[in-house]
Amino acid sequence: FAFSAVTHAGQASDWHARGFDGYIAKPVSLAELEHALHGVSLQPDVDAARSTPASSDSPADIVPAADRERYRALLREHLQTDEPKLAGILLSRNTQALGQWAHRCAGAFLIVGATTIVKLCRAVERLCDDGNEWSPLLETEAGALQAAVHDFRASPDQPEETSTT
Repeated sequence: FAFSAVTHAGQASDWHARGFDGYIAKPVSLAELEHALHGVSLQPDVDAARSTPASSDSPADIVPAADRERYRALLREHLQTDEPKLAGILLSRNTQALGQWAHRCAGAFLIVGATTIVKLCRAVERLCDDGNEWSPLLETEAGALQAAVHDFRASPDQPEETSTT
């Protein structure tokens, strides 16, 4: 298995092409790891093991609700320092730092089921990867990401999202 914080769509096939039986997005709970490992065939049938990805973009399938709530609380606590960092990055218009922030945080939001924020992180990361210049589109997407992160942190009773498309 590959362990990665990368959360781009199609990642499972990328890892399979590199010879891994599956991947697990970081951070990972013991329950998720156990679930993924139970999905691995002990038989040497590599093709069968590769036909089913070990992880999906929906943590609701494998992370118990109590764990998701604990992760959400931990993420809100972490955002007390990380949200101001995002604000500083936006003020400085540092595309490299913004891309790194979005990449790093997408996995955490994926684990807690905040799919709208994951999509925003991915969009911002792609825009930062496409070039080093700050653009009006990047400004808009980064502003939407900042607002969504703020709303997530400010709303402890925010319902989970279920769509990942």
